[in-house]
Amino acid sequence: MVTPMTRPDRIPVPAEFAALPFGEQLILWAIRFWVKALQTEANAQTVLRAGFECARAPDAHPALDDLMTIISISAQRSIDIRCPKCPSISPDEERLLGAVAAWQHGLPPAYADPFFSAWLPASALRVARTPASQLAYALSHAGMMIRSRKPGRPETVRNQPEDIEEGRTVTVH
Repeated sequence: MVTPMTRPDRIPVPAEFAALPFGEQLILWAIRFWVKALQTEANAQTVLRAGFECARAPDAHPALDDLMTIISISAQRSIDIRCPKCPSISPDEERLLGAVAAWQHGLPPAYADPFFSAWLPASALRVARTPASQLAYALSHAGMMIRSRKPGRPETVRNQPEDIEEGRTVTVH
């Protein structure tokens, strides 16, 4: 059910990491940490698992890992994921938070899909729905609600062949 309080275009979102509520900081930190580990070929799973366990959301860890694996394998363009200590939030990171929020608020896939469609083909988008909804549920069950976001306008989303990097679809600055 969409109410005025859950519509994706109703909640202002801060552009700085420190201004985010804890649940949003946690998921963004986990995404950034996951990507950094992927790039450095490190195993971050123990740290991520412990982080989610400390936050009383242990089921969020496997869901995040599945979601990020799907995105990293299937993305059709580079995705701007910042380094773990970066104070700013990229539009792509906002899209990830927006997709999780849409699932948390019980919105139909038509509300969550536009966040992922900026990078994922339709087949991968369908597969990403399951771990995204599981991540949303795990965070919600732990009392960490992600605020709704409005998907980016289509003209701001690039999906051109020159954006695709061979074997590296996720960028960290």
